[in-house]
Amino acid sequence: MTEPDEKSKIKIRVIGTTVVLLVFLCVLGGFFLLRGTETRETSNKENYVISALICTASSPENVFFSSNLATSVKHTVKVTFKDEKADKISYSYEGELENNEKAESVMSAFHANYNIDMSNNGRDPESLTPSFVASDKTVRINLYSTVDNLNSAVAKFFFLTSEEQGKIATYSRKTVQKIYEKVGFKCEYNN
Repeated sequence: MTEPDEKSKIKIRVIGTTVVLLVFLCVLGGFFLLRGTETRETSNKENYVISALICTASSPENVFFSSNLATSVKHTVKVTFKDEKADKISYSYEGELENNEKAESVMSAFHANYNIDMSNNGRDPESLTPSFVASDKTVRINLYSTVDNLNSAVAKFFFLTSEEQGKIATYSRKTVQKIYEKVGFKCEYNN
């Protein structure tokens, strides 16, 4: 028979081992539950060169967004090229006005005219992810599209004719630059 001291020692060892094992399992479980997740993506690496043509003007021809109330205006068209082929295009307007009330009024008129024009041409006004903002006496407009999604109804917002819009994906950077310089923009490359 074992002595009571020996039974107590065995009991203490079993309890101690059990507590250590439980603490270890809790720490291990907590580690797996609370650790950050890692996402891995694999893809075929394509090698291509991205460049941008940035064209700015204060009074280009055939402008859609125009107001006599603006004291200064800057129109910017950016065309992103992927391996010498036009890929994406954006337009931004920035106009300074005398006060915030005039800025709000001009911005509202621009937004309404844009929505009406898009609806009249059977286009979703949100298709160019528009942004119309008036703050600090300034009106800012941003429109964006991929070149593949351009059509004759929206070409005017990017200072393109229907023919140019249809062929822009095949034009060289120099040809696109000439199109914008022809209507009053000054262009530069950003590689």
